[in-house]
Amino acid sequence: MSRIFAAATIASLGVMTIAISGSSVSTSSAEVQRIQSHFDSVLTELGARDVSALTSSQRSERAALVATLRAYRDRGVFPHNYDFPGTAVPYFVDRKTGTLCAVAHLLESTGRRDIVDRVSAMNNNVRVPDLATDTALAGWLEAHGLTLSEAARIQVPYVGPPQPVQVQQPTIRRSNAAGRAAVGAASLATFYFSTRGYLRHRQMVAMKREAAKPRLSASPVVSPTDGVGLSFTFRF
Repeated sequence: MSRIFAAATIASLGVMTIAISGSSVSTSSAEVQRIQSHFDSVLTELGARDVSALTSSQRSERAALVATLRAYRDRGVFPHNYDFPGTAVPYFVDRKTGTLCAVAHLLESTGRRDIVDRVSAMNNNVRVPDLATDTALAGWLEAHGLTLSEAARIQVPYVGPPQPVQVQQPTIRRSNAAGRAAVGAASLATFYFSTRGYLRHRQMVAMKREAAKPRLSASPVVSPTDGVGLSFTFRF
């Protein structure tokens, strides 16, 4: 019987699988390296530009900004993307740490924190090309020998961490064959227990009836020689 019950149990379990969905997780150090690599390219582009058409003041201001950007890159402290998992989105100001993006940092380094605060309050995730009509920013770029497209290249979007790895609870799957086997084994086990209980019940009833019969009984006997008499039977 234990074999039947074990077979029913195993068959009913079927195949257990655990589904795990996940993705590669970018570490903070990897994100820092990505941003620094971006600035490496930007600094190379800024240094390669022909600035002969700029005034001496513009060239001086531009060179100062390039040096400030290089130090910003080397420090390696950048805003974080808290709100857009797995998506590259710019932040003018880190809303938790107050860290400025590269463009905002350059603005603040030249005394234009007012532009930083106004832009971040208006749209902290704004992209520099969308500020083309901002006259204050346009004036600042002109004075420092930068173009809007160069400022757009300096701005870097920050990649938010991917969604957390999701571990589903174990699920039970069974094939049609396993399901039929489980039902058959369970039915067989049920039939076995039901039949055994019925037979045991009948046996107990018979035993009780047998025990209730009288142990000493008498019955009349007619004999040609002795006449009528009694025959006694004792059960033990």
